[in-house]
Amino acid sequence: MVDRSEISAVEPPERVLFLRRNGKDGQVAFAAVCASAHAYYLHKDCLSEGDENKEHLVGDVLGLEPTDANTTMLFATLVKQDGMQA
Repeated sequence: MVDRSEISAVEPPERVLFLRRNGKDGQVAFAAVCASAHAYYLHKDCLSEGDENKEHLVGDVLGLEPTDANTTMLFATLVKQDGMQA
């Protein structure tokens, strides 16, 4: 995994750490760790049942879908903690 603390953009095929963010009304989103004002979130179609209960996820980015000037949804293949695909 790349140290994202000084990198300001996410591009395929990077491996990214996603941290769970709790929103209004109990909604959950996973934000990519990135040193940027631009927000990168894991697309909901990439989640499996039970993933919303995890504190963090790791995934290999496959593609990007800009949603507005400050947010991009990421499509990623999630990996287990041992490095294997989920």
